Amino acid sequence: MSDKQTITYKIKNQDIELNTYQAELLKKLQDGAPKNFLFKNYFIKKQKGAYLYGKVGRGKTLLMDIFLDGLNISYKKFHYIDLMQEIHKLLEKEKGTKNPIKKIFDKYFSNFRLIFIDEFQVEDIADAMILGDLLMYAIKNNTYLYFTSNAKPSELYKNGLQRQKFLPCIDLIEANTNVMSLKGGFDYRSRNIAEIKESFFETSNDINEFLRKKYGKSFAFNSNYFSNNRNFQISGFVPNELVWLSFKDFFSKPTGSKDYIKICMDFEWVFIDDFNICDDDNNDVIRRFISFIDIIYKEEMKCKFFFNSIKPESLYKGEKLQDLWARCYSRIIEMMDKDFFVKN
Repeated sequence: MSDKQTITYKIKNQDIELNTYQAELLKKLQDGAPKNFLFKNYFIKKQKGAYLYGKVGRGKTLLMDIFLDGLNISYKKFHYIDLMQEIHKLLEKEKGTKNPIKKIFDKYFSNFRLIFIDEFQVEDIADAMILGDLLMYAIKNNTYLYFTSNAKPSELYKNGLQRQKFLPCIDLIEANTNVMSLKGGFDYRSRNIAEIKESFFETSNDINEFLRKKYGKSFAFNSNYFSNNRNFQISGFVPNELVWLSFKDFFSKPTGSKDYIKICMDFEWVFIDDFNICDDDNNDVIRRFISFIDIIYKEEMKCKFFFNSIKPESLYKGEKLQDLWARCYSRIIEMMDKDFFVKN
């Protein structure tokens, strides 16, 4: 089977296409799946869990969902951020008690044969130490650990403060999971987005309807996006997948390069609509947009522009930024070409 061929799986009444890379990794996951014993047999060598890492949008969570859907054991799925928020709430309740992480694990996690943490990451030393203890108790409990992440274990919390304290946790993960890299092209969602034609979407309601049908409850409409200690109102987003920005609203705010870089780190796709023509009286808006395009072009982020009745070349009518705009317009045209998605 070539890399471009696909296999179709059915999950939650949806037909899901997997490419060769994804199908091979799914088979590895299934071959190493925990067995459904009625009791814990401590004389049988414990199987390992799995740690699946790769770039955003390659289908890591999708593979795990298909894998978990086929299991016949008790498991619990967490998004990393939700997990840490929940643990911090529970730690508040256990404040002043001895060994609170063990109590939390015993009370809330010990009944699950498998724990899956999606989009695993580590951002500060406090969370790193909490995670280390939690995972240690899970392993002592013979709980299977499954992860998805953008980084391989050895690169977790890279250059973080007091990282040496987190190294035993990395060793724990590597010793108790099969570490697998998901390489290759887009997942099925990326291919579908790349193929849509912007001209089919005449209003923001059309975009909203498309995203709701495609992502269901994962799509958050009219949401806040937190960046560099500030909240921005955006049209919507799908965690780790896609962000939808209004040109008129987002670039009218005091956004900057740090915000644009964070968007590239957080998402694979950006949708931009609600364009309006700019001139030198509001060139701060077009200047921010030019900076945004420069960054997402450099980072090879995938973008859909919904210009509707506005012609891209007419977006800026001023004179002061013509040289910068000429380069920006050239990049927009390149990014609108379907070959740009294939290349990146």
